Amino acid sequence: MRDRVMAGHGDPAARAPRRDLGSAVIAMVVTVVLVASAGCGAGGDGTADSSAVAPDTLSHVPVVVERSEGDCGRGDGDTTAVPCVTVQVKYPDITGAPVAALADSVRAFVLSVAAAAPGVSERTEPYPSVDSLVSSFVNQYEEYSREMPTEFPHSWLLERDVVIACNTPSIVSVRADESSYLGGAHGMTVARLASFDPATGRRLGLADWVSDTAAATAAGERAFREQRDITDGQSLARAGFIFFEDGRFSLNDNVMLCDDTLTFHYDPYEIGPYSIGPTDLRLPLSAIGDSTALIRK
Repeated sequence: MRDRVMAGHGDPAARAPRRDLGSAVIAMVVTVVLVASAGCGAGGDGTADSSAVAPDTLSHVPVVVERSEGDCGRGDGDTTAVPCVTVQVKYPDITGAPVAALADSVRAFVLSVAAAAPGVSERTEPYPSVDSLVSSFVNQYEEYSREMPTEFPHSWLLERDVVIACNTPSIVSVRADESSYLGGAHGMTVARLASFDPATGRRLGLADWVSDTAAATAAGERAFREQRDITDGQSLARAGFIFFEDGRFSLNDNVMLCDDTLTFHYDPYEIGPYSIGPTDLRLPLSAIGDSTALIRK
């Protein structure tokens, strides 16, 4: 068995684990990393350094929580994978921000996705902590493998990485990516995106950046067709994207803003079959067209 929690560089819910705090205590090693700078640099002659970057808005420490049960390695010269369970969750521990409401909002979102059940659905309550998620996932695997040993020649895997994607005085954005395998024909990947107003801590959405939703949707479809190599005359369904409602392209609310570019994420099965894979749709605000449609915060 390996348990590890440390700070360092790195972070088909069909069988969503039950909440089980467990008795296992995961060892913690904390390394102080990352303090946000608070000023602009200056050149050697005392003049402003034009290459200096804007200071980060949030202070945070990266944390890694890991645990495995069973022999997840390979035996001596044996290339056969041994059934086991492995969990790794990476996430930023928010230690401060110029506005307390911002730190509170981002911290709440980070913990909600870092401690979520596999699938990272925001419609279900997360576990009380990342440690309890990890313990419950391992316990669930051990329970199922005991009850149904013939169905468990395979291993379970849960890897989750939550990062601060943008951290500036004008926008703070967070992205959580997950890969999991709980048996079946294939694993699953999901991602959750969010942006926050640094002045208030309020979570932002498309309406905060764009006043003309129709223009944004049209621009999004153009970008989507180009990215997915779909000609103008070809229907989305014929191209394989059969889950758009009524066959019409639409933007979802799984979105964040970084560097004046909107990123929308579509999980597998959201707009097409698993074989289509996930989609990260990047849409520069400038591509929407009429500059009056942009709401600049």
